[in-house]
Amino acid sequence: MASFDKELLVKELTSRFQQAEVLIFTKINRLSAMEMNQLRRKLNTQAGQYLVVKNRLAELALKNSNLSKGLDLIEDSVGIAISKESPESIFKSLVDFNKDHPALDICGALTGEKLLSSDCVKAIAALPSREVLLASVVRGLNAPVNGLVNALSQVIRKFVIVLDKIRKKQEKQGG
Repeated sequence: MASFDKELLVKELTSRFQQAEVLIFTKINRLSAMEMNQLRRKLNTQAGQYLVVKNRLAELALKNSNLSKGLDLIEDSVGIAISKESPESIFKSLVDFNKDHPALDICGALTGEKLLSSDCVKAIAALPSREVLLASVVRGLNAPVNGLVNALSQVIRKFVIVLDKIRKKQEKQGG
């Protein structure tokens, strides 16, 4: 590759890295071309990208992007998953893909200035979605209110039953 082409590629990578919410680094030594294409298609549906670049070019782009912490995650042949959205969905996609294709090794992730280990990526992927967490919080907040309503309705129901028995007893005595 000509020097000019490499410079353009580094500029393009730098731009993508700066716009990304999260970068996930993977080892691709044992992945077949067909598996990489499957991974690319899967990530494209999640507003993500999967790039395979030379380590030296990735290192230059990380330095230009002020993301030099990511340099620790580059080893062997590297593939980089990029997402402009929240990292949870792309983490889940990569971990799910890794279950079916153990040849993909997740090295770690870089989100903002934070470096995450592969175990951390897997732990975040195992968390329920934001919507599920919010629903459980709402359910938890709603439970005491429901209990209070049920308790009060039981008191009222018992009160009505007692009044009805008193009325029936008075009708028998009076009638």
